[in-house]
Amino acid sequence: AAAILQVSVADGLAALAGVTYGKKHGRYYLFTQPKSVVGSLIFLITSFLLLVILFVRDPYYADPMIMMPVALMLPILLVCVENLAVYGTDNLLLPLATLAVLSLF
Repeated sequence: AAAILQVSVADGLAALAGVTYGKKHGRYYLFTQPKSVVGSLIFLITSFLLLVILFVRDPYYADPMIMMPVALMLPILLVCVENLAVYGTDNLLLPLATLAVLSLF
């Protein structure tokens, strides 16, 4: 569930914010693909909130306080993956990266 939520909610909101506000505030290019600081920040915040909600509500994971370092570090990794994945490959790589990290716990 966490992997799909990252793509559907966090990436979707980042794209909306990046298109709406990214032209004025911090646009940059990676591999000729336009990115925005606003979109990356929205992705980071949304990803963190999704993971915190998941860790608190889902009994599958360990104690939520033990998982908080993961909730802090995984969004940073996912922002990096989302920025480096170009031409729509982030829709494949974000769930795979999320699953890879969460399968360790």
